Amino acid sequence: MGAGNTGCDIAVEAAQNATVTFHSTRRGYYYNPKFVFGKPSDQIADQLLAMRVPLALRRAAFGVTLRTTMGKFESFGLQKPDHAFFETHPIVNQQLVYYVGHGDITPVRDVDHFDAAGAVFADGSRADVDLVVFATGYLAVFPFLVDPDVLDAGEGHPHLGLQMASPKYDNLWLSGLIQPDSGQWTIAHWQGMAIAAFLDLRRRDPQRARQLYDELNAQRERRFSGGTDYKDSTRHYYEIAHQDYLEVLEDFLAQVAA
Repeated sequence: MGAGNTGCDIAVEAAQNATVTFHSTRRGYYYNPKFVFGKPSDQIADQLLAMRVPLALRRAAFGVTLRTTMGKFESFGLQKPDHAFFETHPIVNQQLVYYVGHGDITPVRDVDHFDAAGAVFADGSRADVDLVVFATGYLAVFPFLVDPDVLDAGEGHPHLGLQMASPKYDNLWLSGLIQPDSGQWTIAHWQGMAIAAFLDLRRRDPQRARQLYDELNAQRERRFSGGTDYKDSTRHYYEIAHQDYLEVLEDFLAQVAA
């Protein structure tokens, strides 16, 4: 259950070992190839960003690439995506479509309920199964922080300045609470650098540090989406477009160092 990258990887592994594999998803998604024109697809995406190709043209380019290399996902029995490119976290897994096409993975709808024999799906169909793997994500909680105002988590997830800074204490910051459309570690590294630089500024010039902290938290509701409207889902609580986020993070670092 689940169409994140983890869920798709597990389904592919199951297809190579299990007698039958069912893959349950709430909606249709775009299954992007790992390589395009002999290069990792994320490198191609970054090249388009570096060339400042507008979002509409990037969507069209990705659409043409998928249509010419993989065809329509619906023809494989997968659900038709109900959103535009980049409105959900990217799935990079062309093997899933391969195994669906060969009949080793059977795509099914969201699970309505379970009974003694297996799963009953939202469309009324059912499957008798021996093992259910939940790859449905998780919610980030911090039970050791008793006061929800510390992270402004009253709506079920933290609201932080630049997705790092507590709105209540200027010496409480989080690194890694992001879901980028790229790799995680480079961004987490620069988050750590920014946090260290701010805490050093707080020691050297508390007044300037407080000013930057207040400015940062005044924009806690800002989404770093690169102009895309993300699909309304708990999956996208921490979603960021890496180029958008890194640009703002770089600017914050420059202000701290000034």
